Amino acid sequence: MNHERYAVRGPYWRPLFYGVCDLLGMEPARQHMVAEPLLFEAVLDRVFETTFDYCRRFLDACGPALDILCLGDDFATPTALEQLLRKCSPTRQRRDSLGLA
Repeated sequence: MNHERYAVRGPYWRPLFYGVCDLLGMEPARQHMVAEPLLFEAVLDRVFETTFDYCRRFLDACGPALDILCLGDDFATPTALEQLLRKCSPTRQRRDSLGLA
């Protein structure tokens, strides 16, 4: 690849919500979000910490060869699901303070 002509990006897709769903299952994750929000928040916190650490190590390893750090998430559109996630305030506040909101 011609790095002078094209930008290099990565790691592309590491969504926090889907990390929780990978650990708990999609339906159980949504059930815990409503019925046991502290459990959901604890799992989300751990997924965030793991993802943040991964990105830090990824950036360190790539150095200046990486032009774009590309992350994505898919919590939902402005609906009841997003309102439920805002109840996970410590995680949300940390993400906001790190500019990851």
